[in-house]
Amino acid sequence: MNWAFLKDVARLMYDLLRETIRIGRSATPPRTIGPGTEMVKCPRCYTYVTIVSALNARIGGNSLHFCSKECLEAYRRDYQDIDAAVLKDGPPKQ
Repeated sequence: MNWAFLKDVARLMYDLLRETIRIGRSATPPRTIGPGTEMVKCPRCYTYVTIVSALNARIGGNSLHFCSKECLEAYRRDYQDIDAAVLKDGPPKQ
């Protein structure tokens, strides 16, 4: 087998792996990107948004931040379904 070919394949694999790792690191944004721009994660779709652009809601005694009205409404529906099931069946037996 040609050594130059093996060397090229090894270099290509190395470059692909390095790029994949670089992309993976940048996929998680920092918690803050500057003064007054704290990032928060939507509990429904896990998208990061700035706290000033997030929709805020208090659900189950917790202050939550959502990326969109759709996520907020879907989360409320899901929370109400879970809450209704707990009220109907009682708390989980331990």
